[in-house]
Amino acid sequence: MKKFNIFIVVLCLILFSVICYGVLSYDSLVIDTKVYSFIADNIMSDGITSVLKVITELGGVAFIVLAGVLIFMFCKKIMPDFMRELPVTYSGPTIISMAM
Repeated sequence: MKKFNIFIVVLCLILFSVICYGVLSYDSLVIDTKVYSFIADNIMSDGITSVLKVITELGGVAFIVLAGVLIFMFCKKIMPDFMRELPVTYSGPTIISMAM
């Protein structure tokens, strides 16, 4: 059961990373555009425009980052056990430089 939980956590993190990469790289995903076009052509009316705007914002960077943080907090019980099983090696200080 413990290995299954670790698998689920790793799978969620990979899926989260892929979605974040797509959103940050392309600003909007292809599926967002297709779904919005379908809704605009077939369903949209003045009454539900505000609801559709909220649904569209759920694909935004802020919501995805918030969802990732919440998933991490939800999996808090699993993460310490998972991290204890990883081999940790330290080879001295690491210098990280960021070119701007």
